[in-house]
Amino acid sequence: MKIVKPISILLFSLLFFTACNEADPVETVAPTPEDIYAPVVTITAPAQYAYTGDTVDVKVDAQDSGEIREVYILIDGDSLAGDNQLPFEFQIIFDGPETSHTLLAKARDGSGNLGISQLVTVYTVPDLQAPVLFITQPAAYSIVGEEVIIRAEAMDNIAVETITFYIDGDSLASASAPPYEVTWSPSGGASYSIYATARDRQGNIGYSQLVTVYPESADMTAPIVFLTHPAAYSLVGEAVTIRAEASDNVAVEAVTFYIDGDSLTSVATPPYEASWSPAGGESYSIYATARDAQGNIGYSQLISVYSETGDEIAPVVVITAPINLSDVSGTIAVLVQASDNEEVVQVEYFVDGLLAGTENTAPFTWNWDTGTVPNGLHSLLARAYDAAGNSSISQLLLLNVQN
Repeated sequence: MKIVKPISILLFSLLFFTACNEADPVETVAPTPEDIYAPVVTITAPAQYAYTGDTVDVKVDAQDSGEIREVYILIDGDSLAGDNQLPFEFQIIFDGPETSHTLLAKARDGSGNLGISQLVTVYTVPDLQAPVLFITQPAAYSIVGEEVIIRAEAMDNIAVETITFYIDGDSLASASAPPYEVTWSPSGGASYSIYATARDRQGNIGYSQLVTVYPESADMTAPIVFLTHPAAYSLVGEAVTIRAEASDNVAVEAVTFYIDGDSLTSVATPPYEASWSPAGGESYSIYATARDAQGNIGYSQLISVYSETGDEIAPVVVITAPINLSDVSGTIAVLVQASDNEEVVQVEYFVDGLLAGTENTAPFTWNWDTGTVPNGLHSLLARAYDAAGNSSISQLLLLNVQN
């Protein structure tokens, strides 16, 4: 470690203080009865817990009613250098393996009174690691009473400076020493989200998990909703009325109807019903949800209905070549005959259950390169689709690939 001073400032070397058996660098002078007050000493730079690197400029302010005879600096408890002229400044170069150091300044006045500064800790290596913390109480999704204790555990590679607790994103309180805990009283909400942050001395911030809790007074009962019309698996015409019955322990706020997963409409008051016109599909899935004022949601049963105008007849599909249990090699033609009451729009070919080819126009012939699979038995089937989305599958063939 080296001390560098401006030319105008007196430098006292470490060797001098070592030779003096680490005694104070100035001979003790008995204070006069008139002056019994020690100097007020403050390290003004660097700041507490600052990252300084290997070189740090230390500035000391010393105030006294009389003369300041000398100011000297201690690094990690060892006296290193003194100064008897303003400004009291020192430049320290750290060359050891330590990553942090403590700074302390002392000032002696003309009467021998000794003042001591605050202790300042500095770091030569930046701390980029944020603290780790967890909320340990209350448990996630628990029901809490009128007074809740929120606790957290936190750790850091150097030191945790402050834990701050948040309720629904708003700061509740901070704690600077363990046990990290605060007391909180819920105030009428249906649910609350709790988390905490931990800050270390370098300003790194870590975040806890998010914990959701419910007050004892919260309504956690979802509404009950049931579709009463149309009947499941019924044929429906061009205009359909969908009806539902819904109830709740407090009140139903809205019932929403869904067709094939898409929202159709919402109804806020009974009777809970909606008008719907099927638009060309052959079958539809209908369900409803009911929501109360607390946001609890209940779900109805799922029903399927069929449009009277829809095509419900699936195609007929047969693989005509190759034949079952035959030996195949190289590239072979897979021939399919597919028919429908309307039109076959697509045929898919599956090898070992995986989609391997598609044909969209008749005649449905697909060239299969058997070299894409290892030798041995493999399965082959086809699926045909019509324009309404109806589909059917062919017979399953087992073919012996020999390449």
